[in-house]
Amino acid sequence: EKKQRGDPKAFPRNPEDEPAADAFTDAMRYVADRADYQSGRSAAWKNLIVEGVGGIEWSARQVGQDVNIEATPIPWDRIFYDPHSAKADFSDARYLGQVFWLDEDEALERVEANGGDVENAKTILEYTFSNLSVSETFDDKPRQTVWCDKRRKRVRIVSMWHKERGAWKLCEFTKGGKLWEMDGPYFMKDGEEFESYCPLVLESAYIDRDNNRYGVVRDLIDPQDEVNKRRSKALHLVNVQGVIAEQGAVESVAATRKELQRPDFYVETTPGQKFELIRHTDLAQGQAQLGAQAADYIMRTGANDALQGRVDPNQSGKAIEAQQAGGLIELGDLLDNLRRFDRRSFRIMAAMIKQFWSAEKWIRVTDDELNPQYVGLNVPQWQDMQTGMTGTEQDWQQVIQQGHQPMLQPAPPKNAVADLDVDIIIAEGPDTLNNAGEAFQAMVQVLGMNPPPPPNVLRLLIEANPALTTKLKKKLLDMIEQQGQQPNPQQEMAMEEAKAKVEKTKAEGFRTMAQGEEIAARAHMATQAPMVPPDPAAMGMM
Repeated sequence: EKKQRGDPKAFPRNPEDEPAADAFTDAMRYVADRADYQSGRSAAWKNLIVEGVGGIEWSARQVGQDVNIEATPIPWDRIFYDPHSAKADFSDARYLGQVFWLDEDEALERVEANGGDVENAKTILEYTFSNLSVSETFDDKPRQTVWCDKRRKRVRIVSMWHKERGAWKLCEFTKGGKLWEMDGPYFMKDGEEFESYCPLVLESAYIDRDNNRYGVVRDLIDPQDEVNKRRSKALHLVNVQGVIAEQGAVESVAATRKELQRPDFYVETTPGQKFELIRHTDLAQGQAQLGAQAADYIMRTGANDALQGRVDPNQSGKAIEAQQAGGLIELGDLLDNLRRFDRRSFRIMAAMIKQFWSAEKWIRVTDDELNPQYVGLNVPQWQDMQTGMTGTEQDWQQVIQQGHQPMLQPAPPKNAVADLDVDIIIAEGPDTLNNAGEAFQAMVQVLGMNPPPPPNVLRLLIEANPALTTKLKKKLLDMIEQQGQQPNPQQEMAMEEAKAKVEKTKAEGFRTMAQGEEIAARAHMATQAPMVPPDPAAMGMM
């Protein structure tokens, strides 16, 4: 159930409504987080698979100038419904309700808050406390034969939603009479029409031919009884033994039977007479095998090993996900009911947002503590009559500060949720547990490399790792940044050695070049030497 959790998402029916639909998605996710819907969903799922029926009550509560949308789980033993309803989602039920216990003052405050007659309610409660059967214990279990507790002045209240001429109504009553009644305050827009709806979201697992609802555990009771019986029989057969003996083999049969029951028994037999002990090990093994088959059936139903990823701990995350997908086949129908439960809850959540969030409201839309972002709903806007441009009050204040004087008139609000027409779906996210584990192991392996990878590679691994929180990511990135700024002695020595080598190479190059130029100059001078005039005496001219 936890793996199948998903967030609501709104898709616009008109292209121009796409920005508002994104804001509406953020609003629904804000409500789901604030109402702790996932915890209530888990509680309803547990009741659904064990007792057969689970549910949540959605409500809108006025708190000051704001309206809080809340989701309250309903315990299975406090739910009642139309016994003629034959659908798993109770869509064909004429009435639905729940039972709860309240102190007398709480019951009167509830009557007053819902516009009921307080004096009439006092009379009904006094009659209930004085004339009806009372509880002899201090528990709050809604027993059908008990309606009040005189010791603490607690009374059993029945809250029932029922249909009259296609519209839902709500009333509360006790054994003494009806405390208050009102028309259903919740409406949902269907096309151009508004229709009332019941805020109780109930779901069941299985239904028999008599419209009795039951869960998965009922199918496991008989196999569990068989396992218990087989274990008991096998244990009995292992601990007992039979005797085949000829008459007169022992002096006293009764004494021998009593002695054989001892773990260290000692029996003397008559020589020549047959006396043989028989162990029922083969029968015990047969009972154990039959019990193992029943236990195997129980293990395959529900949270089996494949579904929990316990087959091979050395497998990759993808392999574990594939095995879990196969293990979900047994629960496929129930998971369909769970998705329908989500869709119905998100649809009611969206309807309440449209109905009760009419004023300007700002909500936080990101869990990034370092970079919080907010989105506004029903934000008032103003339009410039000259240019036709629209903006919020803050936008136009900046324009006026720049020296412009626009002619403003009211414009339709930004992200108006009441007029938004969207389709609600469930955005089911991937199972990030196995993938996050693999990503973390890969990052550890990369960090252990020698030499370590470049800083840009480390930043990419840290930012893309789903196993790290936002704070931890920032801390690691800051450490990498500081490490890059601080001088590393080893790196400095290596750079100095490389620089010295470069300088040495340059010097040797310059020396070689100088020697080459000197040799070239001498050769050039040898080839260009001036001619010596001939000696006249040597030439006989003297």
